[in-house]
Amino acid sequence: MDAEAVELNTVEIRRYRPPVEMRGDTLEFNADAFKTAKNAVVEDLLKKMPGVIVWGDGLITVNGKTVKKVLVEGKPFFGGDTKVAIQNLPKEAVDKVQLYKSSNDWNAKLDSSLNMNIKLKKGWKSGIFGKISQGYGTDNRYNSQISLNTFSPRTQFAAGFASNNNNVLVNNIGEVIKNSSFKGTGVDLDLQPDFFTEGLNRSTSGGFSLSHDFTEAVFDKRANKLESDYFLSNRTTDAIRNTLSTINIKADSNLYQKSDEKRTGSILKHNFNNVYNFENESTKFRIIPEIQISRSKNTSDFNTASLNDGGVMQSSSSKYVDDDLSAQKYSVNIFYRNKTHGFSLASSSSLDNRSNLRLDRSSFQSFSSIERPTRLERYYDQNIKHSANSLLLKLERLDSYLGLDKIARMSFENSISFGSDKTDNRVDDLKDNIKSKVNNTYLTNVNTFRTIDDKPTIKVEKVIEKSLLNRFSSQLYMGLDLMGQVYSQSSRSQKDYQQFDDTYLSFLPAATLRYNYYSDLTRYKSSYEINYNSSRSYPTIDQIAPLVDSANFYFRQIGNGSLIPSYRKDLSLSYRLEDYNKKNSTDSYQLRIKLSSINNAITNSVVYDSLGRGTGKFININGTKYISLYGEFRKAFKLRGNLLQFILKPSIDQSIQPTFINGLYNRTNLLETSNNLTVSYLLKDILQVELSQQYMSNRIKEANGNIAFKSSLIGTRFCASLNFTKSLNLNTNITYNINSVPYSKSYSFTLWNTNLTYRFLKGNQAELKIAALDILHQNKGVINYTAVNTLTTGFTNVMQQYFMVTLAYYPRIFGKGK
Repeated sequence: MDAEAVELNTVEIRRYRPPVEMRGDTLEFNADAFKTAKNAVVEDLLKKMPGVIVWGDGLITVNGKTVKKVLVEGKPFFGGDTKVAIQNLPKEAVDKVQLYKSSNDWNAKLDSSLNMNIKLKKGWKSGIFGKISQGYGTDNRYNSQISLNTFSPRTQFAAGFASNNNNVLVNNIGEVIKNSSFKGTGVDLDLQPDFFTEGLNRSTSGGFSLSHDFTEAVFDKRANKLESDYFLSNRTTDAIRNTLSTINIKADSNLYQKSDEKRTGSILKHNFNNVYNFENESTKFRIIPEIQISRSKNTSDFNTASLNDGGVMQSSSSKYVDDDLSAQKYSVNIFYRNKTHGFSLASSSSLDNRSNLRLDRSSFQSFSSIERPTRLERYYDQNIKHSANSLLLKLERLDSYLGLDKIARMSFENSISFGSDKTDNRVDDLKDNIKSKVNNTYLTNVNTFRTIDDKPTIKVEKVIEKSLLNRFSSQLYMGLDLMGQVYSQSSRSQKDYQQFDDTYLSFLPAATLRYNYYSDLTRYKSSYEINYNSSRSYPTIDQIAPLVDSANFYFRQIGNGSLIPSYRKDLSLSYRLEDYNKKNSTDSYQLRIKLSSINNAITNSVVYDSLGRGTGKFININGTKYISLYGEFRKAFKLRGNLLQFILKPSIDQSIQPTFINGLYNRTNLLETSNNLTVSYLLKDILQVELSQQYMSNRIKEANGNIAFKSSLIGTRFCASLNFTKSLNLNTNITYNINSVPYSKSYSFTLWNTNLTYRFLKGNQAELKIAALDILHQNKGVINYTAVNTLTTGFTNVMQQYFMVTLAYYPRIFGKGK
């Protein structure tokens, strides 16, 4: 037979990448399999992925389980804030999104946290992004912001600056970065002025953040990393407040105090923080040095009048205060752990210096007695040096050394801390008759207060696990902490009655019982947990023997040398359910209850005189109890690319606080409730609406059963974001508030803010925004809070209506040569 060549038809072989793959314990989503709009970011990609919910409050869940960390290339992205990563990185740069579980606790296999890692494509692992904006509005309102961020496989650097006079408060470099997101659309306005902050605030701030990996990080298993950040903030505040305090002294009698205050202040802060972190399979080491320097200046004018139950003025006082405070704090924290031998050592040291110069010019006048008017002009020069040092030694595998590893896991730890406060007070009074300063020998004092707190603890832990392949898994964890405490305190002073030495010995046990159950068949997970803790609080020098300052006319605090430590017991129960059995919906429920009781609680016994002046003395008393209940219920539906969400967060806090008022036993029952329901709907990329209802109330009930005070706040909020086109967006939110207080009418107002945003240039990198804030000019600063036997209501000045035009540019360069 003769050989003959035959040419076959061409066969093209293509690699198919499915949208979702399971690689070991890691679930991977192929980014290119999900179609999104041009200029989309990671957040747009996540909303397309099955089982993934991006909630309105920023939470991310996957099949009902909360994502604890969002990483980029296995590392935190600019501090680890989820919003920075998912609202800035372009979708086209993403290769895949990985989901994996991790747990640093050997006893929590079924309670491990879910992490998300964004894997970038080759050539897209570096970039520059940020925001440069300038806004100007009516009443000379302005808002300037610069944020530039750059990253590479090993280094992340961010620099930011913000300046405004419209109550936009920025506290750290992370907030500057977070609020400069390219895809910062939604129902919340970024860097919106705080219309509920007291006073009018002007702020200038800026700083930088640097993170460098000396080796390539693989998720969170290895680290050799240096992080540094510096932030400077300078804020000035002009505040005015008018309040009325109703003080219940018995069932049928109240005192009233009217107060007016004008305050002007400024504060300059420098924060410089560093973290070096090294970790491999056998060792973990971390060192954190920090420096904080601040300088604040405040001047205040107070005017107070005290009235009796019939509304007749009994006394009045005025006070002018000029305060200048300088503070410096230096601290370093070191942590070392040998994973192989289960040994760890942690130390913390800090030094805090404070210098305070204060002028207090005050007067007091009585209208119902022959008491002569009092006038004081007092100068304070106070210097405080506070140092704190602590050392924690832990041996994790004590059971293996004792041959008990088959019975339970045991560990030993000892925490010892040393504290020292040296207070140097010099006080001078201006004498009218000689027109010169004279030293106040009573208030002038040097005091040194030292404490030693040693807590040796033996921990015993046991885990029982059961599972059936593809059916269920369960885990029962039992933990017991046997803690002893030796607490010693000493006081040395120029005053004899401030010198003492005390040592206390205590046994403070704690216990935890936790049960986790996961069903593979019905696809739900439930968790139950019970915790018991005990602790002691010890009387301080200011509670035992304070120096009573006569310049405090309406309330003076005296001490009690017979005080003993209080003993607190806490019992908490929690339940959590995650249900992801349904294809297009996600359910998550959690409930927590905490019960607390305090024996020998340190509280105030207060006596009021006919002029409305109170004198408090610290005492020990039994019967203090607390109960709190918190719930969170989430439900979400994905409907053909649309998203419907429900979030309910109820809470109840009740306390029973016994004390004495005017020598009579009084038990105050304080009930605080809060309920917040949020419903939101996302119609593809076109419309997002959110409706929330909030109800908060406070009720004080005295021992005789009469309701002394009851106040409430009802807030209804509607938000909407409408994309007319890919470049034009309208965002609006309306909040209606009703404040109800006793002995007065209800106060209601509507706060309406809106803005229109237009994006232009290539990639929509330029933005023009027209904003109208407090459109109805109704914003009010309502003051409404309660204490044990006191209700305080009133008003303060707040930010009100203005209009602003802002021009912004978003620099965005991702990948080499792009």
